[in-house]
Amino acid sequence: MKFPAPIIFRYFFLRILTYHVIYHILYQNQEGSIMKQSLSQTAYDYVLEKIISGEIAPGTILNRRSVAKELKMSPAPVLEAMVRLQSDGFLNTIQRKGTIVCGTSREDIRSYMILREAIECQAVRICHGKAIKENEVELKKIAAKFNLPSKTTIDKFHLESEFHSRLVSLAGSVKISEFFDKAMKLILYYKINRFHDKADANEYSDHVKLVDLLKTADPDKAEKYIRLHLNSDFYV
Repeated sequence: MKFPAPIIFRYFFLRILTYHVIYHILYQNQEGSIMKQSLSQTAYDYVLEKIISGEIAPGTILNRRSVAKELKMSPAPVLEAMVRLQSDGFLNTIQRKGTIVCGTSREDIRSYMILREAIECQAVRICHGKAIKENEVELKKIAAKFNLPSKTTIDKFHLESEFHSRLVSLAGSVKISEFFDKAMKLILYYKINRFHDKADANEYSDHVKLVDLLKTADPDKAEKYIRLHLNSDFYV
């Protein structure tokens, strides 16, 4: 049985149109999701930087609509960012009061430093030797920045976080890196707000040497070197 040409044409036209509509909907949804994630990340970075720098002091009530207005975006991605910041320990929601910026205590940070040491010691047992050698140039490039005269104490706090986060990432575990980065953000927040005037720039001069030490093929020695580094007077 033969179908008239116009019917066949309409059949294929409708199929092509259907595929086009489905593709367009899926593409737009994906694009919208990516854009939403990007806005949420922008809001997260913006608020986190203000908290860590001390521009937003502990105890401050954070209004998501005000933040959204500053960033010229809707409140939805800001809310997502604030939920993440609360999960990371920077914010706390109190009933009938709102979302406030958390303070930090020495005991809280000591706990995070213990967690940091445990993660970093295990990480170097995994990535010592070959992985360190393969990434030696990158690690030493970060380490060398500590000695630049233009770097402030706060700059060096950020460099410390960058260096050690990169070191831990060489262990190849996304989850370990996530836990470590969370701990480092809170330690960074504490140091900037508590030790700003007490930090000794000379404490940062041994990161290049540390890279050389971690090239050892012995995991026990690698752990010993990183533990000694982390337990200098500055970290206690």
